[in-house]
Amino acid sequence: MKSYIPNSPEAMARLVAMMIVTDAHVDNREIAVLDTLKAYDALGLSREDFMRVSRDYCSQLVEEAEEFGDVPLLDPNRADAVIDLVDVKEKRLIVAKLLLAVLNADMDHDDFELILFEHILDRWSLSRDNVLAAGL
Repeated sequence: MKSYIPNSPEAMARLVAMMIVTDAHVDNREIAVLDTLKAYDALGLSREDFMRVSRDYCSQLVEEAEEFGDVPLLDPNRADAVIDLVDVKEKRLIVAKLLLAVLNADMDHDDFELILFEHILDRWSLSRDNVLAAGL
């Protein structure tokens, strides 16, 4: 897996990318909500850089799939490695707010998305109330 500096915009963006692809479907509404929220500014990078990080994440998934046959969208070790790169509370809240927006964008809460979102909150010791109260 490509390494990023902890708490960097790219590390934060990769978490959002992970949420987007967890249900194995990229919905245009998920990208549209990020555009509407000016998510890229909140993450500290451009839209183009966000898309590059997202493509890199998907490419890494494909590389792993070629080796093992399945695409491990919710591999716990990979997920935790991505999650743990963001350890500053303020940055965690920004990311969690964006993850919730992505989760709600298509109004179809896939089980895998919910599992991932709850796992991230648990790992970061955050509640949904913390996330809802956070601003961007």
